[in-house]
Amino acid sequence: MTITDVNAVECVALNVMDRTKPAAQVSFDQVQATVERLLPLSDADLDYLNSCGAVAITAEMVGAAEAVLGLTSDYAKERIQFGHPIGKYQGVKHRLADMFVDIESFKSLLYYAAWCVDDATDELSQAASRAKATASDAFAQIGIDGVGLHGAIGYTAEYDVQLYLKRAKWARAMFGDSDFHYDRVATLGGL
Repeated sequence: MTITDVNAVECVALNVMDRTKPAAQVSFDQVQATVERLLPLSDADLDYLNSCGAVAITAEMVGAAEAVLGLTSDYAKERIQFGHPIGKYQGVKHRLADMFVDIESFKSLLYYAAWCVDDATDELSQAASRAKATASDAFAQIGIDGVGLHGAIGYTAEYDVQLYLKRAKWARAMFGDSDFHYDRVATLGGL
């Protein structure tokens, strides 16, 4: 839809958890939408665009999750507890290993979905949903584990790991949460 009267549009900034991702509520006052003013998109076009958005958000989640793992791994090498770096303890190693495995898992799904964007559009919807659903759940847990392994300092503004936890909460809902995408995979797979 195209708007020719800017006075008919009102934008109000929203208070959001992740301040690096501003959002606004957009209101239209007495704007008439005619068929001629709408973008000519079919259901297939909208599905393709939604899938591309899910792939893009998943790519962002991969990068952010890798950053959490890097920050947390570095912190585990530096933080001394009981005379040793906390990364020496088996429980910390296991959580870092779980983070790594989760990242590699949804990164592989992302690579396939990204390939489908251009080369296998008939498989894109299911591939994008598999990647987004897996990434949403895994990135949320990676954010929680990253903050948890940092301890109380992980919640403070001095350490960036808390920003990624907020990003995980934001990204989870974008272009459909994991429940939406798991349902979509089941529907597209004939379940």
